[in-house]
Amino acid sequence: MDNYSKVGFYAAWNIDTSHGKYFALNMHAVYIDYLCRKFDNVVLITTCKPETEHPTGICLSNYSNLEIVSLPYSARFIDSLKQIKHFYNVFKSCKGKIDILYCRTPDPFSWMPRLCFGYNTIMDFVGDTIHCTWHNENWNVVKKILMIAGYLPDYFLTLISATQSKVTTAGGLLKKRLRKFGIKATDLIPSTITSADIPLTLKRLSTDPISFSFVGFLRYAKGINCLMEFILLLKNDNINFRFNLIGDGEMRDTLLSFINEHKLQDKVSLYGHIENRSRINEILHDSDIFFFPSLSEGAPRVVIEAMAQGAFVLSTPVGSLPYSFVDGETIRFFDFNNAIAAKQVVDDYISNIDKYTTMRDAAFAQVKDNYTVESFIDKLYQR
Repeated sequence: MDNYSKVGFYAAWNIDTSHGKYFALNMHAVYIDYLCRKFDNVVLITTCKPETEHPTGICLSNYSNLEIVSLPYSARFIDSLKQIKHFYNVFKSCKGKIDILYCRTPDPFSWMPRLCFGYNTIMDFVGDTIHCTWHNENWNVVKKILMIAGYLPDYFLTLISATQSKVTTAGGLLKKRLRKFGIKATDLIPSTITSADIPLTLKRLSTDPISFSFVGFLRYAKGINCLMEFILLLKNDNINFRFNLIGDGEMRDTLLSFINEHKLQDKVSLYGHIENRSRINEILHDSDIFFFPSLSEGAPRVVIEAMAQGAFVLSTPVGSLPYSFVDGETIRFFDFNNAIAAKQVVDDYISNIDKYTTMRDAAFAQVKDNYTVESFIDKLYQR
């Protein structure tokens, strides 16, 4: 890593722009901050939203060694296809500025820097678009086939580029899938946790009441239907609980209707999106159990963030989690869409709080020692 002085970072983050300045969400800004502190020159190639009077996020204009190269905003992958010439010209213009370029995959045209211009590239696979599309139960088979067919050319070019690049994956599951194509990868857990985020002390886990939390997009793939069923099971069994939900998405209205219909206003708080990182950490730090019923993930950062704040994690065995944490030692898993199984873990938690405290403490230690943003970036750019 010390041999690089000029590094690039390509990710389709769709950041805000306002009066010539750029604003990134906190979860993205932490990467840029560390890159700018570690390297002489950093080039961020990213998609940008149109000018807005009220930008969201942290201003990136204060870094003297950071150059931001703007790509056109795309709400969907199919929209980016219309901008392929713009992407081509941007990658061409940046070729001489960068010793090594990080390419976030499956962001659009992540194959282009290597195949078209011979960049020295890091291909970081953070998700599997084909797998997510095929398992989206809100779409019929015809739509799934059409969506996958439209994506296949980009996917195949990405795989070819990966054979000529350093390859990392967000956990062991994606590494295993790439192995089928003869691509060797190193699995890394992406993290936005800085050393300063780690608390000095952890709360004492409680059983009366139990404080639950969830952070994520409010959509089907995050297991929101299972989450609602789980909350009803807690209520019907007269368990004293509070549930804090952080996030926004197309199922927000569904959740609000659910809360009102079952008179859960005193039990469930729906915060929507929270940009303030400190506030999210406060909620996670005050949580006993972080509930994560997701159906499709790469390496879910929110689980790492919850563990780093001392919450015990109850999750589906999604994405990289079974490759990173051991059920019964640092986490507890339940089957997908199985709220009853999740509730049974809660029953055991109430009866055996010391056992779950030990698991929580072991997870905290693992995250603290291995999964900070500093560790992630250092390993990512290491030769």
